[in-house]
Amino acid sequence: MRLAFFSIFTTKSPTNGALRKLDRNSLKQLNSLAESSPGFVWHMGEGCESVAATDLFGCTDVLVTLAVWRSERALREFMSHSLCQKVFSRSTVFLDGSDPEHYVVWRLDNDTLPTLHEAKARLDYLRRFGSSDYAFNCNGYSEYQLSSQQDLLA
Repeated sequence: MRLAFFSIFTTKSPTNGALRKLDRNSLKQLNSLAESSPGFVWHMGEGCESVAATDLFGCTDVLVTLAVWRSERALREFMSHSLCQKVFSRSTVFLDGSDPEHYVVWRLDNDTLPTLHEAKARLDYLRRFGSSDYAFNCNGYSEYQLSSQQDLLA
């Protein structure tokens, strides 16, 4: 089983502003770091975020990431990397903090890739019902807990 990871942030800055450029550069750095990290499998290509923003979220001032990882451990190690921590520690400078949950993780079969529509549905579920096997975040949720709980949608 692999893990899908989706994050979304609503930006404070206008689409063409200096802060927006900083946002995009940070995202490019994180994507490069992810691609070179052990356990990385795939991420949505550049340019797809504007499609996601317009089609799924009805706005253009969002930054999105959709990726696949081999394991929860690989994802946690990436998220604990100093660059990742640095970008997210200063996220309050350029991100609107109104998003209650800004990322979601879920299990995937090894031969599938997630879609943006699926990612939005999983994030909406997490925001509405909290963590479950269907949609969760990495805050204190171990693989043992995930595998031992029943799926809330069954």
